[in-house]
Amino acid sequence: MNMLLYSYICALIYSFAMNHSKPWNNRLSSIESIPTALVTLPTDSHKKIVLGSKFALDKTYSKGVTIMVGTDISGKFHLGHASLLCIAEALKNVMGAKLIVSLNELESIYSRKCNLKDINTNRGDILNTLKKFNCRVHSRIEDVDLTMFSARLWRLLYEKRNSKLFKHYEQTLDMYDTFSVAVMATTPLILSIHEKTESVLMLYGSDEYAHMELIFSLYKSKWFIKEVKSYFGTNVPRINYLLIKNLPDITGRYKMSKTRPKTTIFLDQVDIKASQLKKHSTRYLKDVLSVTKSIETSPNTNQWYRLIRNLIDHAK
Repeated sequence: MNMLLYSYICALIYSFAMNHSKPWNNRLSSIESIPTALVTLPTDSHKKIVLGSKFALDKTYSKGVTIMVGTDISGKFHLGHASLLCIAEALKNVMGAKLIVSLNELESIYSRKCNLKDINTNRGDILNTLKKFNCRVHSRIEDVDLTMFSARLWRLLYEKRNSKLFKHYEQTLDMYDTFSVAVMATTPLILSIHEKTESVLMLYGSDEYAHMELIFSLYKSKWFIKEVKSYFGTNVPRINYLLIKNLPDITGRYKMSKTRPKTTIFLDQVDIKASQLKKHSTRYLKDVLSVTKSIETSPNTNQWYRLIRNLIDHAK
């Protein structure tokens, strides 16, 4: 995308949303409580790291799958992202899938309290990190089809914000959060079209549970299927999601998050802050390695696996 056009879109969205901000719940005791029973991963039946999937993975994918991991650009990449991608990489190798990291610039600009300078800096840092690890990247703000359909879906979801579709949310979503949901919900559809796969597996932290349930239900809704057919002339992909426990920060009370930089270990600080890892974080990372190895018996080519293993070695 032309950088002038990119900057204009960023400024336009930001100017509309600059007064909107909402506290994000990062407390582990709140976000690890999942009310719906999920199918456990055979390699992690005790739910050390993987809380579960909507349905069994081995019966889901026969004609190609795209594994989607999403992140906003309100901050830099941290160890929580590395843990998620470590498991995603193992699943990709075992399933013969395509793994794509989707950057949600739209949410960062629209519904997060971030200034444009920081957003552009963070975006550059994240792109450089993903390039270093040979990750395929999808930019939502540069995807015209995604932007167009998200705008349409935004209006439709906002009209239905009091319906059963939103039953997993604790309160009625406002227009800003409905926009974020619309963009997030459109992304797996767009990726399945781009990659020509019939299934999409979304990997997210457990704090995204309500979003995952909404998207899962949405893709079974007759009106949504009709909208997709009308706009794209295609069927909706088969959707599944996998929820991963969140990595504790250095206090142990909150998840590692871009919104809590003082207690989060970013990837460019790994060597410096390795000694700050407490037992709860080290135990989590060891479990990530254990689950990864149980999915993929020889994960030594997994760069995220090697990064975490080296970090644990330095933390001893």
